Parts: sequence; C-alpha cells; structure tokens
Amino acid sequence: YEGFETSVSIAHLENRLAAAYMLGAGDEFRIGLGMYAKRIGAEGLRGKVEELLKGLMGGSMLFDQEDLDADEEEEGERRGGAQWQWGGGDEILGWKREDLLREVVVGLGRQRELQRVTVPYARFLGILDTLPGGEEEGGQGSLHTSSLPATMSSTPREEVYTQSSSKEPPLNLHQLKQNMPHAVNNGEPEFSAPAQTHQFAALLFDMDGTIIDSTPAIVKYWHALGDQIGVPGAQILETSHGRRSIDVLALLAPEKANWEFVCEAEGRVPLEYGSDAVEIPGARALLETLEKEGVPWAIVTSGTRPLVEGWLGVMKLARPGVLVSAEEVAKGKPDPACYRLGAQRLGFEDGSAGAGQNGDAGDGAVGAVRKVNPDQILVLEDAPAGVRAGKAAGYKVVALATTHAIEKLREAGADWIVEDMRSVSMMGWEAKAGRVGIEIKNALTR
Repeated sequence: YEGFETSVSIAHLENRLAAAYMLGAGDEFRIGLGMYAKRIGAEGLRGKVEELLKGLMGGSMLFDQEDLDADEEEEGERRGGAQWQWGGGDEILGWKREDLLREVVVGLGRQRELQRVTVPYARFLGILDTLPGGEEEGGQGSLHTSSLPATMSSTPREEVYTQSSSKEPPLNLHQLKQNMPHAVNNGEPEFSAPAQTHQFAALLFDMDGTIIDSTPAIVKYWHALGDQIGVPGAQILETSHGRRSIDVLALLAPEKANWEFVCEAEGRVPLEYGSDAVEIPGARALLETLEKEGVPWAIVTSGTRPLVEGWLGVMKLARPGVLVSAEEVAKGKPDPACYRLGAQRLGFEDGSAGAGQNGDAGDGAVGAVRKVNPDQILVLEDAPAGVRAGKAAGYKVVALATTHAIEKLREAGADWIVEDMRSVSMMGWEAKAGRVGIEIKNALTR
C-alpha cells in the first residue's frame, strides 16, 4: 500500500499496528510495522525510533509513568494506551524478532540522520554493510556497543533472544504521544496557539475519529465480513480506509453492495465489538454541554444509521436531534451535500448574498428556517475528505489530528487543527440571538 503511511497520522498507524497484534493478524502486523517504521524514520523522530528498536529486542515502549500527571495517566488508561503487549519469546505473531528487527533497521538505516541509532543494531545483526555509508559510520569511533540495550552489548546473538524473552519486560505499543509533556520535541508539531472564541449558529460533528475511535472494532468487522464474502480481511483493509462500506463492497463483492446488507452488517459492530471503541478525549463533555443548553448540533457521518445509533447507545453518549448517515446522500465526503443537509435539518439555510435553496431538508428538520452565513456553521472533523466537505459547503472547520496526518488536514483547508476535543469548549449560549460561543485552544502553531 505504497504511500499510505504518509496519508494518516502516526497515532493512526500505531492504532492499526495494535489492532493487528490484538487480532493475531501476523501479515498485517508485519506490513503495519514496516509502514510505522518508514513514517517515523522519514520524520526523523529519533525518540520513537529508539523505542521501536529496543522494543523489538524485548524492551519496553511504555513511557515512564513519572512523566504523566494524574489526568494524563487516567486518560492513557481510558484510551487503551500501552495496553497492547507483544509478549516474550523470540517470535511475534509467528515472525522471528530478529527478522522483524532486521527489516526495520535496514529501512531506517537509509535515513542518515538516524544512523547514530541504527548502526549499533546493524552491527549486532551483521548487516552494517547494507546501510548507506554504514561501514564508514561504524568506523568513526563515535558509535559503539554502549548505544545498545544491555542485553545486546556483550551477549552472543543466540543468547539475546533467550534472555529478552525471560528477563525483559514485555513490549508495549505506545499510542498516546500527548502523554510525553517533558519530552524533547524532536520536530513534532506544536499545539500551543492562544485560546480564541468565535460565535456560531450550529455545530456539525463527524463520528468516528471525532467523537469515538473504533479502529480495532472496524478491523474485526472487516475480517468477519471478509470471511462471509470470501475475501481476505487483509485485502479489504488495504482498500477500505476512509471509504463507505457500500463503496468497498461495490469493488470486492458487488452482489453485497446494497444498503440492506450494509446496514445489517454495520449494525452488528457495536453489539459484537462494543468494548473495542473509546471516546475521543473531550467529546463526551462537549456533547453533553451542548445538549443541556439546547444548542443546535448534529452528527454527519459516512457510517450507516444502525452503526452510529449503536455506538451512541453502547457508549451512552448524547444523542443528536439530527443525524445524517451514509445511506441518506448520493455521494459521500468530500462532497458537501451531507453537511449542507445536516445544517438544513437543523433549520438553517445559506443566507449569503445570491445563495439559493440547497434542496429539501427532508425528515428530521427541526424548527423554523433561519438564514445564516455559511461561516456561522462549525464542522468538527478528523479526515481530509470531511474537512474538504465542510469547506466546500462554506463552513468553518476544526480538524482533529486523531487519525490523519497533520499535513493532509492542512492541505484540506482546515481553519484550526487540534489534538482532540479537549481543545474545543462551549463558552456561552445566547438562545434569543441563536449564537453559541466556542473556545478553541491549543491549536496547531507549526
């Protein structure tokens, strides 16, 4: 899947890798490991590279708990951070640790700025000559075995795996980079913009990646569906990212590409895999506040109605008065029709000069029609396609960097990019004027 690792966030790659391990999907795990290594290597994230290499030797990828305050530690536990353990032994899901380590080292070794990290591992594996300039780097005297984990520096290779499997702590896949407040930046983006408050008439939320993160559940869903239609789950996952189920099935199993089948299949996901989804931090509090104050808000999603209503029920989240789901529009995101329909059903229409009717709001419309300028509607999204849909409708967009690469969100035209929903708060509701104050803090600065 060439280039996929550059189109999503590092956290998303970590989640996919964790889900593959949890499912025992060895092939997907190995592919995911390669994509993750390629991404962190390309961005020169030395800290993550060191964690990965030490982890493949049997060390721990979990950040020190002393680096986390109480709130962050609780958040990490709730999001499932550091819960995926790769276990001991000299194999991971049927792949020898040494083979996985070799592939990662060779890939990372192409990044010259990382060779102070990779050369000692390459020397240990006996593949130093495969790194660009590896022999030259290795002969400078600045790189030596003290750079290696203790089990590697003075122990024959055959004994390292025995020792790591019996004495080293199990490998943990860290999913929450925000839980490293005292770490060196390493070139990662900074979310530190001063708080600013804006007035809006209504809020439109995407679902997955914005309100919840159901990545492990969706992986299981596609594996189960793949068994049903006779297509390997790994093959489906290579083509399903960011697409509606009906569009994926139209390619792989056209006879199943109908809304009756898709709605029934997606409706089972929250019931069968309910424990595999987590809330996006801050989402529950914001939705409950909007609901309590009577602020107009809706969910506009590429999922089906049974899927979304199932997740809202299982996770006991606030239910919107208006829900626009995949089966209600002819085209999915980035087409703006879904978001325009959401605004119309809330009782709003484009009041800008020269604007006409965008179509019938249909079932679910609430209250009298009110004309507003498009920039008085706020969309909250996590995907570039969704950001483009919101911008094409003329709305303001907050993008959450929970699943996709920041650069992709920036290219899509997001007005603000934040880490999660904790950066978005309601600051007051003027019911008579129909204006809600929304504070956006700690947005991306670089």
